[in-house]
Amino acid sequence: MISADARVQCAVPSGLHAGAFSYVDPEAILGTSVHLGVGAAVFQSTEVGADSHLGAGTRVGPYVVLEQGVRLGTNVVVEGTQGSPTRIRPRAQIGSGCTVLAGVTVGHDAVLQAGASVDRDVPAHAVVAGNPARIVGYVDAGAPADPSPTPAEDLAAVAHAGVRWVEGVAARDLRGSLAAYEHPAHLPFLPARTYLVYGVTDGSARGEHAHKTCDEILVCVAGEIDVLLDTHIARARVRLGEASRGLYLPAMTWRVLINHTPGAVLLVLASEAYDPDEYIRDHADWEERVRGS
Repeated sequence: MISADARVQCAVPSGLHAGAFSYVDPEAILGTSVHLGVGAAVFQSTEVGADSHLGAGTRVGPYVVLEQGVRLGTNVVVEGTQGSPTRIRPRAQIGSGCTVLAGVTVGHDAVLQAGASVDRDVPAHAVVAGNPARIVGYVDAGAPADPSPTPAEDLAAVAHAGVRWVEGVAARDLRGSLAAYEHPAHLPFLPARTYLVYGVTDGSARGEHAHKTCDEILVCVAGEIDVLLDTHIARARVRLGEASRGLYLPAMTWRVLINHTPGAVLLVLASEAYDPDEYIRDHADWEERVRGS
């Protein structure tokens, strides 16, 4: 149904619903069964995939691609430019009042919570919030676990990929605490590289990658950190906060680190020396590799 007050100037696909005062530029392309709310606008050189829904007052374009089944709430703004097009991948959900800046790619099945302002790429399945937007979770990953102790069940969903806890030795007395790890009693490999991540104070996410061949053990030696894990088959969310308990991540495990408490320090033990070509930083590329393995 197309309202008499709508201005749809492009080719009209089947199943289009265009609310009153909605607008579509002549150079825009609409897929089938698109829903445009009251006052929604689609500007030049913008594509809207089939079965997508644009809420009232939403403005998309120019130079934006919404893929199939995208859901936009009310008063959403998705910007793009000829030099920095924006792409929203299938089934992403963008809450009311969100702003997506030019050049951003929002991964498939991602969720942008209401009012988020997004100025960088959002991984598939990620949940983001805030201004500027930061990753706060993963779809279906669940809530963070109590860090002390962390029940083994928290890793049950991703255990098939070899993700597990590594228990070290803890010693405590009136003088303080000590945590130790030895190979092969505790560590599954001899580290070829060790590094620290610290000073994360602005709510930023770290990680957002997988390794092709390198295994890693993550140990939070101060503070607490949430880790979002994705094996393609399942996702999980766990909290690190005990220096004598590490998280073993085999190669090809996607990880994102969020919610660093003030003063949090992460120790990473890696099975291989640093090689920038060994990282997979694009989630879509990682998914394709995992499916093909």
